[in-house]
Amino acid sequence: MKCLLVSFDPLILLAWIFLTCFLPGAILSFGLFRNSRFLAFEKLLIGFGIGLILLPMIPFLLYLLIGIKYSYGIALLSVAVLYIVSIAFFVKNKAYEDFKIPKSVDFLTKEKAIALLILLIIIFSFIIRYLSYSPVFFELDPYYYTNVASQLLTLGENPFNDQTAWYPDLEVSHRTIPALSYLEALWYSFYSGGAAYDNMLLSVIASMYPPIMAALSVFLLYLFISVFYEREWAIVAAGIAAFAPIFVYKTLAGVMEVQPYAFFAIAFFLSMYAMMLKDKSWVYAIFAGIGFMAVVLGSASEVVVLTVLMIYIPLQAIYYYIREENIEELKTFLINNAIVFAIGGIIGSMLLRGIFYDGAISLSRPMMFGMVIAFTALLYAIRLKMPERIMQRNILIGIVLVGLLLFLFSPLGTLIKDYAASAVGIAQYNHPLDRTIAEQKPAEQNLAGELGFIASTYPDPVGFVFGIFSF
Repeated sequence: MKCLLVSFDPLILLAWIFLTCFLPGAILSFGLFRNSRFLAFEKLLIGFGIGLILLPMIPFLLYLLIGIKYSYGIALLSVAVLYIVSIAFFVKNKAYEDFKIPKSVDFLTKEKAIALLILLIIIFSFIIRYLSYSPVFFELDPYYYTNVASQLLTLGENPFNDQTAWYPDLEVSHRTIPALSYLEALWYSFYSGGAAYDNMLLSVIASMYPPIMAALSVFLLYLFISVFYEREWAIVAAGIAAFAPIFVYKTLAGVMEVQPYAFFAIAFFLSMYAMMLKDKSWVYAIFAGIGFMAVVLGSASEVVVLTVLMIYIPLQAIYYYIREENIEELKTFLINNAIVFAIGGIIGSMLLRGIFYDGAISLSRPMMFGMVIAFTALLYAIRLKMPERIMQRNILIGIVLVGLLLFLFSPLGTLIKDYAASAVGIAQYNHPLDRTIAEQKPAEQNLAGELGFIASTYPDPVGFVFGIFSF
């Protein structure tokens, strides 16, 4: 591919992505999840996701904690560190013992059929998005989205004020989405071999990321469903999601937005969180926390994950609280969610994002997460100290009533309502620059057309059903 004196080979870029993200991540995955319920191909693809998250975190942390600016040498160091850590876990857990030549091969096993089907879905979901690959893909704000990575490649950092503002703003900062921008900068460095910066080359390299994130999102959706249901149903869910027209449209090659990364990071978090609930393992809690951190540092969708957790955690805690069984389930639930909160809420949102984005520790969103953790801890303490079931239930009713009063008549309730309003405000038209030109119109009352074949055989009343969700 050649454009404006830029020679580019997508296969070479994919080879570098394989060597720097996929391979070390897979080695780490096989080491960490040796005795897990995951199939071999699932470990491979989970490892790819881990590599995509952890690799850019290394140069980002070197800059934020020590002040070392990004460079080609830092890119090489980051990959070396990831390989060293991955191999260490691989050897420590003796994962190499699982790689043995089988005495006989059975080609008709259910496991192999599942692997083949989901891999076909993933491959085709990547290919149909890759077909739009071109040197210049139409996008309203390609300069803004790629400028974050271009600053790393030219300045080694993202300044607090990069002086690209227009009136009435006096200052503007691209200190956002470091998880994505450092990843794109790393890909550029390895592909170019540390050569001089070229904006067209960055454009075509950054264009590769949406199809990759979409394909992994499809796999992670499959993984999420397969935790509690049969893998056959997970394949159906992944197949439907992979080829939904609106999802394809938002993740085409060349779509220079942060949303494809959000799809991937949220799916990674949900799959690891589901595994944490299923196996009650702190290892999955750590990776759920890392997934939460990826959402915080790589997208603008933290509120999506927080909203889910703020609704789910209290309800699940109450369920464990009122059950007659012992309190170990509630204890494990509390500990694992505290791990997620510590990594994603405190380290990721409060410290890393707060200091990098605002230059100060941020308390608003982590505080909401901390409130539901504190509520869970309170329920556990009551179960631990008060064995009488009637007293436990009466105290729970009292807590709920006090909570309602605080919500309705106290500053705490105002804070929660303001946060909820800001979350809903993401979907509102506050001023024209909040949305692109293409989005400046009311949503359709019937969304069947956006779902393609999924809704093509539905009867006419489906318009009424979709109209409710559209409203």
